[in-house]
Amino acid sequence: MNRVHRLLAALLLCTASTAMAADVDAWVGRYELRLMAADGIVEEDDPHIVIRIERLPDADPAKSRDSDGPDLARWVAVIEPDGGREELRRFRSEDYEGFSLPADGIKCLKSDFIIICKVAPGATVILDHDEKLVARTGLFGAILHVGVIELTKLD
Repeated sequence: MNRVHRLLAALLLCTASTAMAADVDAWVGRYELRLMAADGIVEEDDPHIVIRIERLPDADPAKSRDSDGPDLARWVAVIEPDGGREELRRFRSEDYEGFSLPADGIKCLKSDFIIICKVAPGATVILDHDEKLVARTGLFGAILHVGVIELTKLD
């Protein structure tokens, strides 16, 4: 292989790894969470919660639950300022059942207590075939025993 071919191969490898890292790290950042009312209106008077999502090292395949499948990517949501932490993983294809959008039109992270999803800003999502949600910011979710939330990315 001559020098030009090696340079092109290295450039392609760097481009591919950068694209993969950009996809994996698209979740990283700070988000403001607000509770949504039953009619989809954000409850402005509620205290605002800020979380920071950080990328974690991939899960150890030997310690991973069988239900995680081959996707071992992990993130952590850190509640500011108290530091509470919740580990997040990507939705599997079966986790999208009940959403009105195809899996490629919505991307979600989950834990046992929280779901965070991204769609196009302003998209209408139908949950469980009857509950409509307008994702004004393109970011929404749900917290167990709390309700539906809207997120705004701060950085």
